[in-house]
Amino acid sequence: MHLIAELLWVSNKLPKRVFATVDSKIKPLSIKMFFDFGNNFYSDVYIKCDSKFTKRVFKSSFWGDFKKISVKGKPVKIVIEKFQNNKIIVIDKFKKVKNPINEMVDYLKYNKKPSLNIDMSLNLMSVIFAIKNSFKNNKIINVKY
Repeated sequence: MHLIAELLWVSNKLPKRVFATVDSKIKPLSIKMFFDFGNNFYSDVYIKCDSKFTKRVFKSSFWGDFKKISVKGKPVKIVIEKFQNNKIIVIDKFKKVKNPINEMVDYLKYNKKPSLNIDMSLNLMSVIFAIKNSFKNNKIINVKY
């Protein structure tokens, strides 16, 4: 759930449709989610892990009209491909960045008001319910907000 929260946080957009699939027969477990934000903006989230979480890997890709952004975990690396000038940028060193989890920790520890609000939380839950429905029915689901 936190990967999806961060996807919404980073993109600052809400997906119109989602598709999610899992193959529990394949070891390690593989989960794939597709998000359609509209206006030629898409995202894939792929998670692979074994039952003991010793080889946990995640990959995300965001496509727009002129670039693709890929995030790969363990170790974390971001690759930005700019299609207009065929330029590739690799980012593998990060300063501590704020994310929804860090914001909630700051709220609990320091009473610092998070930038997340109730609408953002409700929108996240709408996306989660659509993903669950897609897993269950193996089809693309329109997200209802």
